[in-house]
Formats: sequence, C-alpha cells, structure tokens
Amino acid sequence: MERSTSLAGRTRHDKLSEEMQALAQKFEASWLPADFFRELARQSHLKSLGIAFVDRMREDNLGIGVGRKGCLTKSGRQLSKLQFQRCWSAQTRHSAQIRTDAHAGMLQLQWLFESDSIRAEYRLSAAREYVQPIELLRIVAHRPGDVHATHVRVNTHALASVAASLQLCLQPLAVLDVLVAYLPECSAADWEIFDRLVYAVQRLPIRRL
Repeated sequence: MERSTSLAGRTRHDKLSEEMQALAQKFEASWLPADFFRELARQSHLKSLGIAFVDRMREDNLGIGVGRKGCLTKSGRQLSKLQFQRCWSAQTRHSAQIRTDAHAGMLQLQWLFESDSIRAEYRLSAAREYVQPIELLRIVAHRPGDVHATHVRVNTHALASVAASLQLCLQPLAVLDVLVAYLPECSAADWEIFDRLVYAVQRLPIRRL
C-alpha cells in the first residue's frame, strides 16, 4: 500500500507539473513576465491546495469516511472534484484575513476567516449560480485561546443540501468536519478553529440557523 500511495502521489505531482507547463505555453507569448509569473504562482498554489486536501482525505485520520487504506471512498471522490479558484491571505503578527473559494459544478463554496489580537470569525458558505450564498457555519472566537470562549452557529439543513448536491454518503456534521479539518489553510493556526468546532458540537448548545 505504501508503494501504491507513493505512486499516486507522484502521479498527482506529475499532473500538476504538466498543467503548469501548459499554462506557461498558453501565456508566455502574450503576458508581461511579471504578470505571467504572478499567475503561474497563483495557479500552482491553488493546485497544491487541492492536492493537499485530497491527500488528507486519503489518510482520513479523523475517520470521517472519505478515505480508507490510502484510497478515497465514494464521498472522498466526490469531494475531490472541488476546484479551488482563490486562496488569498494577508497576515501580520496580530491579525489575519484569509479567503478561499472553490466550486464543484454549480455549487460554490467560500471560506472566510478574519482575526485580530482578541477576536476571530470563521465563516463557511455555499451558493449556486445566480443564488445568494447561504451560511453553513459561523464560528466567533475570543481570547483567551481556550476552546470555551467560542460561539458556533451551524446550518444543518444547508449542509444536508450540500451533501445531496455532491452526492455524499455523509451526515451534515461530517461534511462540516471534512471542509474545516482537512482545509487548515483556510484559517490561522493559532486560533485552533477545528478544535473549537469539535468542542462546541460535543459539549455546548449549538444555535442552528
């Protein structure tokens, strides 16, 4: 299995290399060098984000049901179809802003994280084309950094709709686990967003939207 996983990893990275070369050939004649390399870096980052997401699902260390013995399950394969369109961040010592957008067919997903030295807000929303976004999750966290200082709102009905749209064999909260835990790039690590979510789901009353 280790050999199979390693071969799969080489195949994915070979595919990424081929896509970057195709992008270079497409734009090298018409773009200014600075613009070209900026776009090349952006595309490479998005592809790398997608590869990391799929790799975490393959490992499925949380036992969510998206990976088994290094291979994707049916739900994992459906989620692997997410195409990342944007991953923008601006971080300083005391603040952070991170936005990530992805789509699968007509379904659009957006992660938005904003924080300063005393407060952080994490939002995950979904939308279809020409339809206003619906909030799936909102986490508002405060310092001190322990998980108790957290308010969580979960829209289980909308999560069930996302699961149905992507043809996932997962419960709504399991969908949330995948989209939060296996995409840690969508929030600042020092706020431990997934730990706060788990604590809220297991121990605290959740306000359902």
